[in-house]
Amino acid sequence: MIGAGDVQWMTAGKRHHSPGDASDKSYRHHVGIPVLGNLPAERKMMPPRYRDVPAATIPEVILNSGARVKVVSA
Repeated sequence: MIGAGDVQWMTAGKRHHSPGDASDKSYRHHVGIPVLGNLPAERKMMPPRYRDVPAATIPEVILNSGARVKVVSA
């Protein structure tokens, strides 16, 4: 289960990704920003992988301007 502010890293590999079936009554509306990358040819048929990162474990940087930035990848 992914909550507000959480991040999910997903490698689709040999399967297509779908966030859910809108006809399923248990389906919850997802709001997010997908960032897509292309796998190298030798990895396109790898098994899919998921890594959930809870919001509480994501570092935050506060800039001099007061802006808050979450660092999800380095």
